[in-house]
Amino acid sequence: MLPECIQQSRLIVLLDRRRSEDADRDARLGVLVPVLEVMVQEGLRTFGLDSGDLDVFAEVREIFDERADFGLYNVDDHDRMARMVEQRPAFILLNNDDPDLVWHGQGQGIATLPAALTPNEIGRAAKLGAPAVQVMPADLFGSSFPDQLNQVLPGVVTIPRGGLGGWAIGRWFEAGAQACIADTNLIGDSLNGGNLSHLRDRARSFRDVIPSAEAGE
Repeated sequence: MLPECIQQSRLIVLLDRRRSEDADRDARLGVLVPVLEVMVQEGLRTFGLDSGDLDVFAEVREIFDERADFGLYNVDDHDRMARMVEQRPAFILLNNDDPDLVWHGQGQGIATLPAALTPNEIGRAAKLGAPAVQVMPADLFGSSFPDQLNQVLPGVVTIPRGGLGGWAIGRWFEAGAQACIADTNLIGDSLNGGNLSHLRDRARSFRDVIPSAEAGE
């Protein structure tokens, strides 16, 4: 089963990788916190931090406490996976479908989602015991792909990730996606000194495509 934070929010927002300018821990926090604050104020509450942000993960989680939930992403090797598990994130998003990585995270009680692309790959990944499979990069095959996947893989829980704008995420929700992942199209240049008012507008536009509980989605 997907973690409650994903089931309720239905949108995971990935924060961009750390830049060389943000190598210092305090500098990175100074960049992350205002960006997260804007999105939390606009009703987004489930986020993924890059594995390169492990040194600030616990502090970010403490700062936002019950206002937001945090997982980790960008892992493709066992050493990094072990360090991520130690942080007890709400979830882990893999970059591949390595069974050992999935079983490592799942065995520690952390929802660990493999990534795949083609229907055959997604079908194999769905047998690994994870609560869902990331479709990545989800923008590759166009707007009809979500419906096609439903026909080919009925009952498989997929979560699209990679390069999706608000309109495309809306199409995945219309096709029955339980959750979607937003990244650079939402974050934009906000972590590079961009206008936070523009981020606020983008956050609202993404939030507005999330099906409401009242609509019975």
